[in-house]
Amino acid sequence: MKFSPRRFVACIATAGALCALSSPAALGEDLVSPTLHSGETSHQVVARILDGHGADIAQRYGLTLVDSFAAEVGEEIAVLSDDSLDAEQILYLLEGDGDVLDSEAASHVALLGDGSAVDDGTALDLLRQGTVTSECYDGSFRQEVWSGFGDQQATAIIESRTAQEISNGCGNAVVALLDTGVDPRHPMLREALVDGYDFINRRAGVPSEWANLNQSVSAILEQSVSAILEQSVSAILEGEGDLLVLDASLAPITGPDPSINLDGIDVPPYFGHGTMAAGLIRVTAPGARIMPIRVFDGSGQAHLYNIIRGIYWATDQGADIISMSFSTDKSSRELRRAIRYAHNRGVLLVAAAGNRGQRERAFPASYWEVTGVASTDFNDQLSEFSNYGQAVASIAAPGSAVISTYPGGLFAAGWGTSFSAPLVSGTFALMLDNQKPRTLWERYELLFQIRYGADNIDDLRGYVIRGRRLNVRGAIELQ
Repeated sequence: MKFSPRRFVACIATAGALCALSSPAALGEDLVSPTLHSGETSHQVVARILDGHGADIAQRYGLTLVDSFAAEVGEEIAVLSDDSLDAEQILYLLEGDGDVLDSEAASHVALLGDGSAVDDGTALDLLRQGTVTSECYDGSFRQEVWSGFGDQQATAIIESRTAQEISNGCGNAVVALLDTGVDPRHPMLREALVDGYDFINRRAGVPSEWANLNQSVSAILEQSVSAILEQSVSAILEGEGDLLVLDASLAPITGPDPSINLDGIDVPPYFGHGTMAAGLIRVTAPGARIMPIRVFDGSGQAHLYNIIRGIYWATDQGADIISMSFSTDKSSRELRRAIRYAHNRGVLLVAAAGNRGQRERAFPASYWEVTGVASTDFNDQLSEFSNYGQAVASIAAPGSAVISTYPGGLFAAGWGTSFSAPLVSGTFALMLDNQKPRTLWERYELLFQIRYGADNIDDLRGYVIRGRRLNVRGAIELQ
């Protein structure tokens, strides 16, 4: 059976939420800020300068100060541009200026998935019907949880429900999720959400994924320093009777009663990505608080500056964990500094290993401060699309045909390291309910516990450090 994300959809939410899904045009005007969506990559640089000197630097060299924010004490990070100069020429101008501490050329990153087709029927064949209850589920979700989500194959493999039963709590950590936003009305998420920030529309609060329905084509095409999410929430196109997949795959197909049809609704290719990532954190640590930070639009693109700023912001707002379901094959000095800033302040960092199916470094997963996560299937084999190697994958977790929340009170099946990483983030959140790390060593202990509590899978040796696949129960038992 082949399926399209426009066809097999289930409704378990209120009529109001479904009306929003079926009427995207009624959601308001396009609110996308053009600030970081204009110009070309070749004409921009990201510079670290002495705090308060951004405007002076721009005036000194006839540049445009696109945006800036205060980073570490006495320093700010700025985007500078000039349509008449290329990045190398701007860097030359800034070289030797005492107010400029560092600068780098903006780069356009286009990460492509492997294009593997969905394993037809896998997600549907393994769905568990009915509802599931547990102390953590009942106390955190405050309503019935569909078994296809709360008792799915992925959660059984990593023994998350057993871990919740023996844990001292259900998770009480704050997990910052750098993604496309979330559906704030989803019944499985709304009790867990805390205020985050929308760095595209420049708004505090809970950034709604519905804003992604208002992206204009020109805003997508004119993005400058951009990074494309390398996950499975991508368009599935039908042509000549064949299933064609861009990147990997997402299919909003699952639920107790298929009743809503998305045919004819023009949703962006990555619409739902953040909601799915949030759902996987939630099902692993039901008591965790999720802080959504919107840096990616519905096309799966983000300005690198916004990603960097999001890491600083989440750290300063008290996030315990930062979950990053994206990757790029190009390192950035400022991204590296942002990661180090968060790490030095006690934040646990998790990132997807990437979906190119290659042994290669990917960032931020390859930074030593970050737990990089590869994807496995239900047979504990490395997923075909998953990157691998000790330089990028600290651990593996299920990422093929996992079931998670989808906007409109729906659920979806997803494939990609995007969906492996949140399971690890959720595990850290559950562990932090038992033990709040106060020192660097105590933070390392959590990393050791999650790795040595994992299952040793012979078929993963050589692909993931020590062939380890996440086991939430094992991690909790080592505390």
